Amino acid sequence: MVLNGVGYKYVHEKEFFMRRPMGSGDYLLLLVSTRAFFRLEEGEVVSEEQSFILYKKGTAQYYGSVEERYINDWVHFDLTEEEAERVEQMGIPFNRPIKCNDFLNLSNQVKKIYQETYSVNPYKNKTILLYLELLLIKLAESLCENNPKNNVPHYQKFSSLRMELYNKPEINWTMEEMAKRTFLSSSYFQHLYKQIFSVSPQNDLINARMERAQYLLTHTEYAVGLIARECGYKTEVHFMRQFKKITGVTPQTYRKNNKLS
Repeated sequence: MVLNGVGYKYVHEKEFFMRRPMGSGDYLLLLVSTRAFFRLEEGEVVSEEQSFILYKKGTAQYYGSVEERYINDWVHFDLTEEEAERVEQMGIPFNRPIKCNDFLNLSNQVKKIYQETYSVNPYKNKTILLYLELLLIKLAESLCENNPKNNVPHYQKFSSLRMELYNKPEINWTMEEMAKRTFLSSSYFQHLYKQIFSVSPQNDLINARMERAQYLLTHTEYAVGLIARECGYKTEVHFMRQFKKITGVTPQTYRKNNKLS
């Protein structure tokens, strides 16, 4: 796998039209933020906002703007025959625009490749190839029929909320507050949360707090009372009781058995 070029958030005006009758000489992935037209073998089509197209090497490329501006990310790369076969096996279709269900995440992956390309990181070539491979994997993942991103409403809101839950378990989280952040009723919020993550929000909050507690016990000299507060518990007694229920040992014993040297 070889990266030939990358662009992030390139903006073109209304009359933009790319003509490559013989293709670009390599594979081309476009992530198009705006609506755009594509001239394909079966005719001309107009894509939705936040769509992608993966042009196979040797395929003619005709595309352009249909609005005031055209904005895209682009990645030119080459694949060996074995790598090309693997991409096809991943189920990523070639030469047709597809609405992308995880556009912002994919665009962020292109941004990482773009930033790494112009960095002075001594290992940047290896890093770029890993990012490129991850980009293709995430692209295939976004197309999976059983991916909850495609089938569950409000998935992105729930994913962002869960990330915050694990980053800030010390907050006084309530079901009402969580539901409010997703603009859903408390009962419907709890139903969807468990459907997506296979755990209730109440238990996931406990998991997040236990994960933080275990980290602090093994990586710091904090007193147990301080760790309890850092994990969102109002009392040390409540924290110790719940910690032992989940792990089977007291915080002190856990620290003794797992303390990093």
